[in-house]
Amino acid sequence: MYHSVPTIFRHLARVTGDNGIFGGLRLVRLGGEPVLRHDVEVFRHRFPEDCRLMNVLASTETGPISASIIERHTVLSEARVPVGRAVRDVEVFLVDDQGRQVENGCDGRIAVRSAYLRQGFWRRPDETREKFRVDPGVPDTRIFITNDLGRFLPDGNLEHLGRADEVVKVGGLWLNPAEIESALMRVPGVREVAAIAVDGGQGMKSLAAFLSWNTTPWSEQSLRLKLRKQLPPHSVPNRFLTLKELPLLPSGKIDRVTLRRKAADLMQLENSKADPDDALELQLVLIWEKVLGLDTVGTSDDFFALGGDSLGAATMFAAVEKFCGIDLPVAILLEAPTIRKFAKVIRRGGLSETDLRLVALRLRGCKPPLYCVPSAGADALEFRILTCHLADDQPVFAFQSPGLDGRSRCLRSVEQMAESYIDTMRLHQPHGPYYLCGNSFGGVVAFEMARHLVAESEEVRFLGLLDSYGGEYPKRRKSLPLRKRLKLALLPFLPRSEWYSFALALFKSGFRQWMERWLVRRMIALNELMKFRLLRCSVKLRGLYIQEVCLAARRRYKLMPFSGRIDLFRA
Repeated sequence: MYHSVPTIFRHLARVTGDNGIFGGLRLVRLGGEPVLRHDVEVFRHRFPEDCRLMNVLASTETGPISASIIERHTVLSEARVPVGRAVRDVEVFLVDDQGRQVENGCDGRIAVRSAYLRQGFWRRPDETREKFRVDPGVPDTRIFITNDLGRFLPDGNLEHLGRADEVVKVGGLWLNPAEIESALMRVPGVREVAAIAVDGGQGMKSLAAFLSWNTTPWSEQSLRLKLRKQLPPHSVPNRFLTLKELPLLPSGKIDRVTLRRKAADLMQLENSKADPDDALELQLVLIWEKVLGLDTVGTSDDFFALGGDSLGAATMFAAVEKFCGIDLPVAILLEAPTIRKFAKVIRRGGLSETDLRLVALRLRGCKPPLYCVPSAGADALEFRILTCHLADDQPVFAFQSPGLDGRSRCLRSVEQMAESYIDTMRLHQPHGPYYLCGNSFGGVVAFEMARHLVAESEEVRFLGLLDSYGGEYPKRRKSLPLRKRLKLALLPFLPRSEWYSFALALFKSGFRQWMERWLVRRMIALNELMKFRLLRCSVKLRGLYIQEVCLAARRRYKLMPFSGRIDLFRA
């Protein structure tokens, strides 16, 4: 039999490799820390077919509390492995902070009722009376409330959520380090990991992840992209810190107290090196902290590495416009992703519209560049995540829609947009072969660009359309049942961010947005009649205006034949 905490078990499996030395084992018993799904996968891969894995929950005051047996056919539905059912002569239940029993399915502190508990704490009568309580209903039985949190699953098994001092609240939401660690252990090359909460000052906390690696460490951006596919956004750590080895306690458990102190020192050192130089940088720091929900942001921190996305960027730019009185395209964030660089752009009055007609998302690489056309009213920023998933040697560029800067005239037809983008592209690459892709409405523009290029005897080797729709798409609605067709008809009156929830209570907000779009369409008609340019307006209204211009251009556009190959990607 093998018995240890999971941290030592992972070390054992790592250093022994697949050399078959575990052939005589019949039982692996783990406890003392949460057992992760990754541990079960290692067990099934390295240990004999007839060997079993036992996950045990115990404490010094109670002895064994519960246990579960994991076999080859056991199905695990969660990142954490259940600790099973109560052992013999022990009753397990959950209580809240006031000691009241909670209902099934709710989280609570794990409490143990038994006649076979320890006598108490040596020479600490007050703590003994607080922790060990007499059960008035059952003679010779006492209750001990542990410092562990748990939840009963529908099948009656107990799930250990971690110790109460390790399960943390960040930004008003409860996070379980074990779930985050389980996701990080599935990253190729990770050897050890520990997720901890770090004091950020003013009673606030942020999440940091310490990792040791068997291979070259991944970048922060790559780790964030990986975790966002497995965890909710608020569970992705704010910092990823690499150590050669994680510190351990004499028992073999990870020394989280030392890590907490080390994280605080490292983050304090980072921030001390990047303090604001003037009032402008200080104001930008405050804006970024509010938008990103972080306690501290250094002037050399990358916006996207801190967890920023396109929605956060739009919110941040609106705040910058309100404070600084300067109107900047969101894509500038790709050229100036830190506060220090961003402040320099503001001081020199912003970049010209021609500087940002074509944005480089990745310059390195010897492959032919990929040119991306954004969707209606969007900018080059929406292709940033796509770029991260492409090969490192693949150059990527994205076009900026004219008018996003608030100064240049909007193009009002698909044909005009295609010609404008081709002219811009030829300044960078005079001749083919060309590789094009477009998202949604941008796919229609990319399609027209390909038609123009082929008509001029240029080669279009790749045309990728991302969720774009052509002439056949609306016909698919005719086969839908009446209930779904009614739902589709009502979607324009819901906020676009809530289309998938379809809650009736949101119709008030949705109708207001529909009225905004109706007024914008009237503005477009007036501008076209009076030959106006797009007047200077807020970031939100300008994006809405350009989006409606693009959608109107799509309605007028007539699809024509194209002899080349099209790759359609549909979610």
